[in-house]
Amino acid sequence: MKIPVGIDRKRVVIAGDDPVFTTYLSILLNRLGLDIIPVTSPAETQEMIHVARPDIILLVSIQPSTPWLRLLRQMKKQQTTRFTPVIAIIDESAKAKRDSYFKLGCAGVLTKPVEVAELNTLLWNVIVLPEGRRRRTLRVAYDRKISLSYHGKTEYHYAVSLSEGGIQIRQKRPLIMGTLVEATISLADGSPLRLKGMVIDKIGIYDSLFPGVRGITIGFRELTADDTLRLRGTIARILAGDILEEQEEPYLTADAYLVESPSEGLPTPQTQIPG
Repeated sequence: MKIPVGIDRKRVVIAGDDPVFTTYLSILLNRLGLDIIPVTSPAETQEMIHVARPDIILLVSIQPSTPWLRLLRQMKKQQTTRFTPVIAIIDESAKAKRDSYFKLGCAGVLTKPVEVAELNTLLWNVIVLPEGRRRRTLRVAYDRKISLSYHGKTEYHYAVSLSEGGIQIRQKRPLIMGTLVEATISLADGSPLRLKGMVIDKIGIYDSLFPGVRGITIGFRELTADDTLRLRGTIARILAGDILEEQEEPYLTADAYLVESPSEGLPTPQTQIPG
């Protein structure tokens, strides 16, 4: 059985018998930088868990007294899988029995529709990155060109990923750590956002969505509340905007990120970033 995996990316088995929900979750988690293995039956799930040795298992829309719960009980009894974190996603109708899933050993329980921010937080609470690091903020692939100003000059570089905490960019000759910069990025609506930052990594993007990319990581500084809201809105739209628009029933929501900022709807001076 072929297992689709990337280099140094964490592996998630998404198991459930709702193909639409499983598809949306697969798209979402892949955009979060995770390798996804979707399965559709308890038997297939059990086989894939032993073959792929995932870092986390997502059980989707499981109901009490089903083969999925029997599988969960078996997993928590087996030495090879008992410590693998399991997150259960349950329907609203099963919310009253939420505690029973924790008693069965689940690391987390989410109710459909799943809030993207809540899922992201739960995932990175149980997934440990190299050197014991944990990812705290929502981060997405971001391949737009940005302007980078420092020491009185301006350069243009392509970004790799974006979060509300910083941005990673490709740079052939990385700036030294501690360099103060100003980055101008394009938001989802095309308007520019100027952000102060500092170079916090020049070794190479060891934790990027594209391992092996050489560049720098810039940590944002002195963010205003409006900056944070606008960043969150852009990240949510990149991550799940198409899914939220397409879904015919509420599988996912991004209400925690799609909050109107005070500046939305107001004219914004345009800063042209050369293409």
